[in-house]
Amino acid sequence: MAKILVVDDNTINRKLLVALLSHDGHLTTEASDGAEALDVALAERPQLVISDIVMPTTDGFEFVRALRADADLRGTPVIFYTANYHEREALNLAQACQVARVLVKPCPPLEILKAVDQVMAGVSESGRFFIPESFDREHLVLMTNKLAEQSDALAASNARLVALGILNVELAADRDSKALLRRVCGGARNLIGARYAVLELKDPASTLGDFVATSGIDPGSPPPSPLIESGHLADVLEGRRSWRSRAVERPDPGYRPGYPPAPAFLAAPLCTPTRSLGWLCLADKIGADAFNEEDERLLTGLGALAGQVYENNALRADLQLQTEVLRRDEDRYRHLAADAAATLERVYAVMGGVNLVAVRARDRIGLCDQVCRLLAVQGRYRLAFVEMLDPPTQQMLLMAAAGDKADAAAFRGTVPQVRRLPHPLFCNDLSASDPDIPNRGEMLARGYHALASLPLLCEFAPVGQLLLFSEQTGVFDAAEMHLVNEVASSISLALTRIAADRMPA
Repeated sequence: MAKILVVDDNTINRKLLVALLSHDGHLTTEASDGAEALDVALAERPQLVISDIVMPTTDGFEFVRALRADADLRGTPVIFYTANYHEREALNLAQACQVARVLVKPCPPLEILKAVDQVMAGVSESGRFFIPESFDREHLVLMTNKLAEQSDALAASNARLVALGILNVELAADRDSKALLRRVCGGARNLIGARYAVLELKDPASTLGDFVATSGIDPGSPPPSPLIESGHLADVLEGRRSWRSRAVERPDPGYRPGYPPAPAFLAAPLCTPTRSLGWLCLADKIGADAFNEEDERLLTGLGALAGQVYENNALRADLQLQTEVLRRDEDRYRHLAADAAATLERVYAVMGGVNLVAVRARDRIGLCDQVCRLLAVQGRYRLAFVEMLDPPTQQMLLMAAAGDKADAAAFRGTVPQVRRLPHPLFCNDLSASDPDIPNRGEMLARGYHALASLPLLCEFAPVGQLLLFSEQTGVFDAAEMHLVNEVASSISLALTRIAADRMPA
């Protein structure tokens, strides 16, 4: 058992390493960068330090140099554990600092524990540690190169995000389902950079049936329809999960012969939070041997957005059909046609606004605030607010509210907190409902007669709920329930995308 100091600015990486070492019987302390680590080392006198290299304030090399300059700490062995360790110059600096071992993320847990045991078994004497005069110059060159590399990567990422934003807006505005699917297929191929792309829709409820779109394949001799019934792409469709292959795996996506072979594939489902509609597959990453994790996250998000827009188009088509039926007998059903047109206009306003907010939102609070405003103004709800679960306290926090905002604080917690089964709750007449509902009398006294609670999901797990209140009874009919469920689905997709954007690379 050893006392080990873990240094990493990424909280998740740091906590995982601490958990692994603690489970193996070691005592651990933590620091989020080199400056804090030096203070902890002076106070705790660790027997071993495991540190990242690239960190804010003070990087790993500067921290080790400061460690070696202290008479009481210079003999402390150090292991570098980093994802940014690729340069020959970095190896030279690590050797100059007498770093005992370098581990590259991700590293299997057994390899980490083995390295700890080996280093602890062969601790060098403090007299061997010294820093050569060339350290400052080599360190400056290395960190300058690293910053330039990160700057180039950031510029490329920003350009891709801009292109993704433009594509998302175009998809949200596309009313033609076939054109939408073709745009998704070509847009994904161009955005991620693939030699060709194939998309298949398998929606028995749609007039499109089994629809196939391709991009990057000679249109003069189109290959046969994939009609996937087995293989990797069938798993993507049925399991609603992405699939990524590498060149060494000799991948076979499973579709019929006739498509060009490729060394690597990436596929993601076209889906909504409730059902799978099809899949989108990219083949042969341009300029690389295989697709990476960022490509997979991007394609997964695009597939979810495309599935949601496709579903919205189906809803619009149904409403338009209903409107046309009513207009055939305009004299008899004039008022019904007017109501349907108003409903259609309201649906366009609400869903169009929510989809645009979901595409542009960069944080949960801004997303919830704008959606609540849309529901209060365009959706004509007297009160709309969002509660989110705070994991540390397991309490519901009010994230945003619109309409009669003062009532949100009074009614917060009225509906049971984030039910474990993600099902919506609708009450069309509070006066006839269970008298044990909290605040029921206060709601009626303030003129509310109907409410709805829609669960909000992040990566298919409940994280909060959207609550809507109306002065009218019976407002949540089949069409209205479908609309608010789609709103909740769009919010859930945006929450999942925001969470993915914040994940460490």
